[in-house]
This record gives sequence, structure tokens and C-alpha cells, in this order.
Amino acid sequence: MSKLTDYWIELRRGLVRVVRRYPAETALQTVLTALFVWWTEAEAFSLFPAQCLWIFPLFSLGALILNTWAGRGPWRIVYYVIWAPLVPLLFWRGLPAWVATEQFALTLGVLVPLALLLCRRVRDNRHFAANLLLYLRAAVVSLLFANIALGLFEATLWSAAYIFGFDEMRWVEHLAVDVVPVAEFLAAPMLFLLLLDRWEQAAFRMARIGEVVINWIFTPALVVYALLLHAYVIKILIAVSLPRGGVAYMVFGFILTAFVVRVLRESVEKRVAEWFYARFSFVMLVPILLFWVGAARRVGEYGLTVPRVYLLVCGCVMTLAVIIFSLRSGRYSWLFASAFVLFAAVAYVPALSPARIGMRSQRARFERLGRELGMLDAEGRFVRRRVPLSDSVRRADYADLFSAMRYVGRRDTAFCTSLGLEGGSIPWNLESELLPWNVDSAETVAVDPIATVELPQNCPIPQTDAYPNLYANVDHWRSGETGVRFASDTLCVMLDGWPLLLLSGEELVRRQMELAELTFEQLFSLDEEQAMRFLDYRGEQVRVVFRDLKVERRDSVSYGCAGAAAELLMTR
Repeated sequence: MSKLTDYWIELRRGLVRVVRRYPAETALQTVLTALFVWWTEAEAFSLFPAQCLWIFPLFSLGALILNTWAGRGPWRIVYYVIWAPLVPLLFWRGLPAWVATEQFALTLGVLVPLALLLCRRVRDNRHFAANLLLYLRAAVVSLLFANIALGLFEATLWSAAYIFGFDEMRWVEHLAVDVVPVAEFLAAPMLFLLLLDRWEQAAFRMARIGEVVINWIFTPALVVYALLLHAYVIKILIAVSLPRGGVAYMVFGFILTAFVVRVLRESVEKRVAEWFYARFSFVMLVPILLFWVGAARRVGEYGLTVPRVYLLVCGCVMTLAVIIFSLRSGRYSWLFASAFVLFAAVAYVPALSPARIGMRSQRARFERLGRELGMLDAEGRFVRRRVPLSDSVRRADYADLFSAMRYVGRRDTAFCTSLGLEGGSIPWNLESELLPWNVDSAETVAVDPIATVELPQNCPIPQTDAYPNLYANVDHWRSGETGVRFASDTLCVMLDGWPLLLLSGEELVRRQMELAELTFEQLFSLDEEQAMRFLDYRGEQVRVVFRDLKVERRDSVSYGCAGAAAELLMTR
């Protein structure tokens, strides 16, 4: 009992220190909680739209930033009146719309946390990493404890209401709802500030389990992934091809994880693979090049969208990280400051707005393809005509056209009107109405189309005396038998358990396309003769007639095999 009393006294003293040290933050969160409870209880909350309440966390964090940065200096007076702009803002008619924008989300979710780290004006990397971990630890613990307390209170309340038979009383339901904002908007922030105040002077060291995870799980995985990316570069250099566009997202995830682990290692006493992190910039050079080549190919083929603009911004931050940490005096603070400037420019410079850039890019892409395909007239109006089957050779271009059209149409209602579409919107079945082939998803077709060529039914298979031995039912076989199997991107032909042919899927597709003199676009509309010629593989020792063969377009110059099933096997 004495320990419980001591804990209570310590908690009370801590809360008093928080109120004294963070008066503006405490007042703002208290007002937010009161207004939220009022909104849930009142039948008509007519002061201002409820969405406006989300402006309070922005001002609370702004007060914390100013409090940390100004200290007890001359700027302290600004800290005490930071709440003043709230009054006119709450009654500004445009506030609800702004709170729902991407700009507000970027400000609250990215710019404010970056400013919170930078306001401490720390140059030493170890100290900067300790501050970052301090904020993360305090945020996680405060949310965890506040929600555990909330859950226990709710369980106790409803259990007591059920046991004593007053669970149908309205006050129980009201109390259960009102306690939620108290826990989330008051208790959690106050506990966060209390933990900041308590842990600020304490040196943070990673626990033993954290050290094991960083040294023996994440670090080996990062080393293996780095080797994988370097091996992929060697592969595309040998094949003389471009990296796939999706590689940019993979590289981004890898570099982000590597950077986070590098920061966490600052709090680890025993470190492994120091050679890997000491050459961080050199190791990341090839992945960065892969990222930019993949991103450039993706943008060049499919245009810019909002996610791709943010991907490029993140690419700039990653490139700056590699440059900064190539210097012996490189600082985390430089990187975070650069990231703050870049994201602030994207959020608040109209010419750099991702939404505007994406709209301009996709509209230009739509107009270019529309004129090339004859889907736009001289006045820029959409020509609603049935596409002939012969145009299937440009199937990917039509998919790109409708993908860009829907992207712009969903974001600009005037666009549909300018195209002359009835009702001012794009019909949901427009593609199926105009295109003579099935289109499951325009974006899927545009990114990774797969052409499936099947053996024509009741079509005689040309015979030749060059392969006298015929085997049927060769698609299902066991070890030591005769059959044909495509697995692990390799075609394997076995005769009594001995391999007669091993051929990569890429080589198989390339050989058959050259033999049949076909392009990838032509694979979608083959006649019986063309299909038979494409599915008939003839080698020095074996001949395989495929039941079906799936060709995957990997980039603009290379193709691979996504699956194959054999109908007949013939040998010499």
C-alpha cells in the first residue's frame, strides 16, 4: 500500500511539473477535450464544424516546438499567446476543407514531427538519435498506458452496469463515450509530456532484446538484401536491359529500413557489421542508382501521379542521405532539415504541389495518347467510337489512355465536361463498351500485361519424322519418369529421369517469338496457324508442343514466361 501511495505522489508531482513547464500545451489539450465531450453530448454543436477540432493538435505541437526552442529567452512571450490565432481560425469557413486536405495531413504528420526534432538544435549524431528515440518511446508508452487504462475503465464500467442492472441507463452509455476523448486527447498527451520531462536527462540505452534484433536480425537481412540488389544490377547489365519500374519501391523500402537501423544503432553498446555501416554511402550508391533508373522508367512510361511525386521527393531525401553520410562530418540534423525544406516546398509551393503535377502529367499523357489513337477530335472532345479488333496491337496504349482519363476525371469535374461526356462523368463501363477485348484493370494492363497463348481446339498438330518418339500426358510426372515441367522460371524436359533440356523462361519466350516472327502485342490476337507455330518448340533433341504459354512483359525490351503447360513431347 505504501508503494502505491508513493507512486501516486510521484505521479501527482510529475503532473504538477508538466503543468508548470508546459502550460500552453496543457491548456490547449484541456480545451480540446472539453469541446470534444461537448460535441458528443450536445444535440446540435453550432459553434463551428466538428472537423475544426483537429486544428488543436497542430497548435499543441506547435506550442511544444516553440517551448523547446525558445526556452526562457525573449521568444517566451510568443509561446504564451500561440493560442491566439485559434479563435479566428475556428470560425474560418475554409478550415474544414483545409483540415481534410493532403496539405494539412503532410503538415501534421511530417513537418511538425521533423520540426519537433530540429527545434532542439542538436548537432551530435548520438545525441540527435537519442532525442528521436526519446520522442518515439514517450509516444508509444503514453498511448499504450492511456489505452490500457481506457480499456480497463470501460470493462469495469460495463461489468458493474451489467451486474447491478443499470446497463440500460443512458448515463452509462454517455460516460463510456465521454471517457474516450479524456483518455486520447488529455491523458495520453499529459503522460507524453510527463515522460519527456522525466526521461529528458536520462541516457537512453537499447535493451538486450533490442540489441539482438538490430544486430542479428535486421543487420544480416540488410546485408543480404544489399547483395541481392547488387546481383540484380549485374543481371541487367549482362542482359542489357533496364530495371523494372517496381524496383524503385523496393529500393526505397530497403534504404529507409537501413537508415532507421543505422539511427537505432546509436543506442546499442555492442555493434556488429561495423564495416557495412561504415561504408553506408558506398553500399547505398548502387541501390540509389537503381531507384532513379526505375523511377525514371516508371514515370516515363506511365506519367506522374501523387504517390510517384512523393516517391521522387523521398528519393531526393535518400540521395541527400547518401551524400551527407559520405562526409565524415555528416549530421542527422542536416538530413532532417533538408527533408523539412523539401516537404514544406511540396506542401506550400503551388507549382510543386503533387496534385497539380500529377494532373498536368496525366492530362498531357491522355491528350497525347488520345490524338495518337484517334480518340480525340480537333476540338479536344472525346470520340466515342468502337475500337476495331485490329487495334489490339496497341492494347497497352489504350489501357494507358483510359487509366489517365479516369485519373484526371476523378479529380476534375470540368475535365469530363470539356470532353463532351454526357452527365459530366466517365461511365463505369466505358472500356468494355469501346474495346473489343477484356480489360480487368487498366492500371494492371498498363504495368504488367500477361499474354496467354492457348493451343487451338481440334487443330491438327503438324507431324515430322525428325522426332519419331511420341509421349503424351507429360505435364504430370514423378522423379525417374519422362515429362515436361516449368518451375522456378526454368523449362525442364526429362527422359527416364535424365534431363534432356534445361531452358530459362526468358530464353524460351524470346526464341519462340523470334521463330514465329511475332511481337508481344500480336500475342493477344493470333490465328490458329500463328498460335500453333508459337507453341511448337523444336530443339536438337526434343520437340515440345505446349497446351498454353504465358508471356509476361517485364519492360519495354524484355519478356519472360509466367507459366507453361505441355501437351506433347517428342524426341529423336
